[in-house]
Amino acid sequence: MTEEKDGEHPVAMVYGNATVSELNAAISDKELKQGEYVYAEHPAVGKVLAQLQEIEIKSNLSFERARQALEGEKVPLRWRRSGRFRVLGYKGPRGDLLLPPLPVPPGTKLYRAPPEMVQRILNMKSSREEGALIGRLEGTEIDVILDINYMVQRHISVIAKTGSGKSYTAGVIVEEMAEKGVPVVIIDPHGEYVQMVHPNLSWKDAERLSKMGLIPRGYPEELVEFRFPREGWRAPEEAYVVKELTLAKEGLTPEEILEALGLRSPPPAASVLYRAVEAAKSLHHRRPHIPS
Repeated sequence: MTEEKDGEHPVAMVYGNATVSELNAAISDKELKQGEYVYAEHPAVGKVLAQLQEIEIKSNLSFERARQALEGEKVPLRWRRSGRFRVLGYKGPRGDLLLPPLPVPPGTKLYRAPPEMVQRILNMKSSREEGALIGRLEGTEIDVILDINYMVQRHISVIAKTGSGKSYTAGVIVEEMAEKGVPVVIIDPHGEYVQMVHPNLSWKDAERLSKMGLIPRGYPEELVEFRFPREGWRAPEEAYVVKELTLAKEGLTPEEILEALGLRSPPPAASVLYRAVEAAKSLHHRRPHIPS
């Protein structure tokens, strides 16, 4: 009979070599899929969270036996499943996610991690009202809810390869902050985030949102756009506020620009910078006043 723990069945057992960040386990549960979360009882730190990264099926079927089976011979077939797990860590005394000081020992049983355990160890909020909902963990029904207070008090970054959705993720974070009344300043030279005034009309995204109990919406009342005016520029009649963006009348001196760039001594191209500043001042004085 399979041993149970707290009414749960083990889904795998650690075997072979292991490190503090990775382990291998024999999988007994045929329903366990790649991407799912499990936990182990570590003798030093308690519950340690891990994620199934890769599944391998090991069998006794060699090329020769497969050929014999194709020719009609009766070939006994035995196979078993093995998995490579990434160790995510445990919740430290200060709430940080930490790797265990020692690897999970061979022979340790692995159990499916309940959603509340995943959220707690990964330091995610459990209520949408308490944080920023940015999506769901792939292959699960677990909402990814980040602590807004933590994000605005610390530095955060969105890092991924090209085309993986960095701008989209950043936009979702901004939307969630707008929902909670948190002011955000966006430097948007490519005009990507101004589209947030309109609801997302992609039917694929709308379908994903509906599964999470959400509907597409825009933020015309929350968004104020500042633009550098051009000749003949007038604030367009948009569904949101657009204002003229200008530098202070006195502008910036070349020395102040160099200081802002962290350059203590003038670079070889300093003369070009000086001429550019003078040209900008001259252009500013010639530019006609545009009423706001």
